[in-house]
Amino acid sequence: LIGTDARDVKRSFAPKTLDQLKRLLKLLHEKNNETAVVTAIDLQGGSGAEQSQEDPDVDYLFFVLDRFSSKEDTMKSIKDFVKMLFVLMLSRTLKLQKSRTKTLRLIEWFEVASSKIQMQSDAIQPHIQDVLRQINQHILSAAQENAELQDKALADKLHAAFTELREKANRAR
Repeated sequence: LIGTDARDVKRSFAPKTLDQLKRLLKLLHEKNNETAVVTAIDLQGGSGAEQSQEDPDVDYLFFVLDRFSSKEDTMKSIKDFVKMLFVLMLSRTLKLQKSRTKTLRLIEWFEVASSKIQMQSDAIQPHIQDVLRQINQHILSAAQENAELQDKALADKLHAAFTELREKANRAR
């Protein structure tokens, strides 16, 4: 499975899925991190588009995240508006996870991306309050649907990152 911890699984993919994965690899090879993140979000269904039903278990977001060398370096190459969308997608993805490892990795990405968003950006200001409401809803849903978030340490880590993001947004008003 692409984007999972199963490294030795052999299977075939639909041609369209292979094309999309090749496209992501090309973007990553070209160090076009921002477009790789946006494309992965789109392919995952994050832009409102439906995720492909041919290979619904392909996790395009983790496919991209697994190939970045450093969270901090990756965030340096991504504009604030895309970071905001990325944080939104991460919060949405949390409720779908069944793996402790993947839940922790999503929270770690959430922490780093949230901390790097510059709230004073003109691209962020008109959208941030609505996005924060959506993130809050996703986190509340994830707390009920993702058993891993019953772990107090993980839940506290996520809550602290979201609280800091919200406070940063309020300071920038």
